[in-house]
Amino acid sequence: MADASGLFALTGALGGVMISGLIGIGSAALNHKWQRQAAEQNRLVEQERQLRQERRETYANYWRAWNSLIRVLESSTDRTTEARERIAAAVTEWRHAIDPMFIVCSREVLNSGIEHLRTTEARIAAALEGRLLDGAGKTRALSRAMREDLWADQSPRHGTGSIHRTTHPHYSSAGNRYL
Repeated sequence: MADASGLFALTGALGGVMISGLIGIGSAALNHKWQRQAAEQNRLVEQERQLRQERRETYANYWRAWNSLIRVLESSTDRTTEARERIAAAVTEWRHAIDPMFIVCSREVLNSGIEHLRTTEARIAAALEGRLLDGAGKTRALSRAMREDLWADQSPRHGTGSIHRTTHPHYSSAGNRYL
């Protein structure tokens, strides 16, 4: 009888150790899976953050070059050699800002950017002839597409989905409106 109860005790102890070991192995496997998923999620979040930052810088550089070009066009309608040289330099700077924008942008920004490019090229051609074309409202579609591109997956409930108007590159505090 003593042998049977000892055998039962030994079987129970070994069974408990085995069950504890299986639970430990299962827990470790799940922990590894969860850590791998968390690492992948963190990598994707960081990649998205870097892309958004790169787009933000590229878009700001584009608008800086474009605004400089427009200022030159508006002040260079006298058709002199000096005016043409100023226009050519501003156009070169603007064109250098276009390529990186078209490389990193979303499809919506690309489509709006192509239309904006055509409008700007018409303004350049007019300025070279000594005329000014009104471009009022022509930048809105591209600006809107860029804002949506930068903030598309930002959640307003987390406080990151709204754009602070005074820091936006196309916000005119004088007119209290977007350009």
